[in-house]
Amino acid sequence: MKNKFTIPVYIKYLLYIYLLGILFLTSARLFLLVQHLNALTGVPVKIVLQSFWMGFRFDTVVSGYILVAPFIIFTISSLLKNRYRPLINFGAIVLTIEYIVLFFISAADIPYFNHYNSRITISALTWTDSPLFVVNMIAQDETYYLYILIFIIWAGLAVFLFHKAKERYFRSGIQILHQENKSYYLTNMVCFFIAIPVMFFAIRGRAEIKSPIRWGTAFFSNYALPNQMALNPAFTFFQSYLDSKNPKNCTLHLMNPDEALNIVREDLKIKNMGYDSPLARLVKAKTGMTNKNVVLVLMESMAAWKMEHFGNNEKLTPFLDSLAGAGYLFTNFYSSGIHTYCGIYSTLFSYPVLLTHHPMKSVESMQPYGSIALTLRANNYQTIFFTTHDAQFDNMGGFLSNNGFNTIVSQKDYPAEKVKSTLGVPDGDLFDLSIPYLNKLAAGNKPFFAAMLTASDHGPYVIPKVPGFKPKSKTEMKQIIEYADWAIEQFIIKAKQQPWFKNTIFVFTADHGAIDNPVYDMDLSFNHTPLVIYYDGIIPKRYEVLGGQVDVAPTILSMLNISYVNNTMGVDLLSAKRDYCYFNADEKIGCIDKDYYLIIRQDGSFSLYRFKERANNDYSQLQPAKANEMKKKALAYYQTAQWMISNKKVKPL
Repeated sequence: MKNKFTIPVYIKYLLYIYLLGILFLTSARLFLLVQHLNALTGVPVKIVLQSFWMGFRFDTVVSGYILVAPFIIFTISSLLKNRYRPLINFGAIVLTIEYIVLFFISAADIPYFNHYNSRITISALTWTDSPLFVVNMIAQDETYYLYILIFIIWAGLAVFLFHKAKERYFRSGIQILHQENKSYYLTNMVCFFIAIPVMFFAIRGRAEIKSPIRWGTAFFSNYALPNQMALNPAFTFFQSYLDSKNPKNCTLHLMNPDEALNIVREDLKIKNMGYDSPLARLVKAKTGMTNKNVVLVLMESMAAWKMEHFGNNEKLTPFLDSLAGAGYLFTNFYSSGIHTYCGIYSTLFSYPVLLTHHPMKSVESMQPYGSIALTLRANNYQTIFFTTHDAQFDNMGGFLSNNGFNTIVSQKDYPAEKVKSTLGVPDGDLFDLSIPYLNKLAAGNKPFFAAMLTASDHGPYVIPKVPGFKPKSKTEMKQIIEYADWAIEQFIIKAKQQPWFKNTIFVFTADHGAIDNPVYDMDLSFNHTPLVIYYDGIIPKRYEVLGGQVDVAPTILSMLNISYVNNTMGVDLLSAKRDYCYFNADEKIGCIDKDYYLIIRQDGSFSLYRFKERANNDYSQLQPAKANEMKKKALAYYQTAQWMISNKKVKPL
């Protein structure tokens, strides 16, 4: 009788697990799609189906990596004729653990995408040095419970189904035909050498010789959601990790530093003024110092779209809108990044945040900056910073203390009963408790600079039941915006009762925006924020100039009539004009002017949009000169920032 060719049981088992894994990952993609159905309006069905096909390819790549180790283990077991049961069990355990990790990343990716409009990367690990803080924040935010439940269900099903499959394919006593002749080993070897190139091709993801599949491959259309949906979150997470470990990525290498410096110096109209730093230039005040106090409020997640001035008709921010109408409103203003630490760093230190870098934790950044706090302190100002929670989070307290802030007020300084969540005290209590501190500073016969970081408009949402506040909105996410606005109103009301009010400039801006009906994979809603400046007697004015958080400090110093050496990348928005504004979202860079918006992605690809139309037509091929000019200018700013930090040139002069 001729020997019958039989596929080894471990090949059948791994194929079954692969298909099961694809089913799980497809369900995760479907779940993400259902949560963002409104973003598919006008998207052809063909594009959505193509997104799922592209997603299948990325899922296969990740599955290929997962199956390598079990494949080797089961191959060895098969050569031993599956007699060594512990080896089979070990391979099955490795496989199960790998998929549980994959499902955890997939579950965590959904709320991450909902918040950042981006698939998960190692940026999610930014706060791993504060695990208790993060755990408490998740535990106190009920919106995360659904995704925790999804992970538990996925993990439980995986353990059950994987175990049942193992028992079925490796059931006790199973033997392959013709164990005593060479056909058994020949069959195994043939299957092994067929499986190797198949797995290699699966991992590579593409048949083309020049390059394996990359995350940029997923950007096959002009529609942001289908492109993003095609990616596998484990792929983006581990790829970003590998990129971060590449020595070339420790510092930015976007273009030649000398060329970048020349571009930025020309853009900022800097002439050689004999300073040690190539960006340093003397700013001379036309009149004497005003000695006005300054209160700078960084409002958590206060995106421009939340305000009536920018088209929102839900009356979520009536008081902030009234301030904007009574003072200076900058309508084309952008945050430097999408994290709170980005807002703190760029607003107070006037430097852009380098891609995927945490500026306040980086050892490279452990040097004195020419911050607004140090500049004001050199001009006889008292400086103080208020935060609602632990000052050590994000290394905030240490970094700010090292750069000009005399006092840091944080959670430990508030009454324990006022602390409502892991984010500390609500905004109203932050403002209430700041008044005595500011009164004390004002009594010292020196002007003060106070920076405040709010947190209420960040999950877990805590809406205090306080006299005088009654939200009109039905959803918690809108009610918290109303509360944040109400808290600012109460602060200004109480500040008006203080003797220092008439001598104080109030500056309101955001640490970053918030996603709202995204059109682009790096949507402007997360970076477009308001900048409102108000003081007693101000003549209202609406500024349409382009500006960013790096420009806040030079603008304030100009209003104070202070002469100083500007050694930053910021300009005075009251007198200077920017052609472009630059910002980032972790691995992506955005550049905007009055008509166009350029997105530069990690793999070097870029797209050019006419953002006012809210259209996703890519004009980079139709307007190549414009796209290349914007790209060159944007990269020059980030490369210059890298050079300044690496060469320790950011110091105050």
